[in-house]
Amino acid sequence: NTYVASQQFNKKAEEGRAQAALGWTGRLTIAWGEVRYGLTDAAGKPVPLHGVKVLFRHPAYEKEDKSVILAPASDQEFAAQHMPKDGVWIVEVDADAGLEKPYRDVRRIMISNGALQ
Repeated sequence: NTYVASQQFNKKAEEGRAQAALGWTGRLTIAWGEVRYGLTDAAGKPVPLHGVKVLFRHPAYEKEDKSVILAPASDQEFAAQHMPKDGVWIVEVDADAGLEKPYRDVRRIMISNGALQ
């Protein structure tokens, strides 16, 4: 039903605008077999996180998709051992920052020689 789809789209757009209004910036690093993620607020200070889940989606091969739960690391960052194959990935981060819904950060990235480019 197109009406329901348009309502869902409008809701997601509103959620996106509300999240953008926070002025937060996600920092994703992938290198040496480790995935790290942290958030900073508009003033550049770390946002306290309670949990982070990262889904690596391969645009062409669904069987390559991998969900990774990150654990607390240093400086309000979360990390886990994971080395995605070289190539293009869609990364979906859900970070629990104590909001009603997880902070969502979706990116299309390139991995080359085991590192984020």
